[in-house]
Amino acid sequence: MTLAVGEAQISLRYSIPGSGGPAYNIFAVDPTIAGSTPAGILAGMNTVLATDDFLMQQLADDYVMDRIRIVVKSDGGPDAVTEQPLMLPGGGSGTPITSQVAVLVKKVTGFAGRAFTGRFFIPGLEEGNVDENNLINGTVLTNMQTSADDFLAAVEAEVGPMVIDHTAAIDSTPVTSLLVDQLVATQRRRLR
Repeated sequence: MTLAVGEAQISLRYSIPGSGGPAYNIFAVDPTIAGSTPAGILAGMNTVLATDDFLMQQLADDYVMDRIRIVVKSDGGPDAVTEQPLMLPGGGSGTPITSQVAVLVKKVTGFAGRAFTGRFFIPGLEEGNVDENNLINGTVLTNMQTSADDFLAAVEAEVGPMVIDHTAAIDSTPVTSLLVDQLVATQRRRLR
């Protein structure tokens, strides 16, 4: 991800029970509302997460969003960085599905092609919410889509538009929607 000067990269970290290690969701914003300071962006994100915890209510309670990290691209000097611990546990009480299986959330823009898309992999889905065809239960999917829509709107209102960053030759592309895929995603090790 190549940030433009003044843009921010926001990382949300999830703790995973067992030996799975942490998972991260990283996205860029053009902080037109919060301003280009880590403190302003952090304050905006704290407001966002206080009202919409980005799908956490649909995840197993073993999974916790436990840290936020913000990096703001500077003009020549070192980038400005701030971090803060969080404690946002999943709202479910069921058994979590294996940590290699995640909810796929696509970042959609007004353009076609791989360069203009992005995605999140959200860990911690409950086993009982996925059927034998690896499809997320319809009610849970609807709740997740509503949460994703609310999250994107809240980020835009409190911080600024979420963007897809490109190389220096192409300007950032605003994310127009987050689309929760009904089919779960599987993280796999690639053989090289």
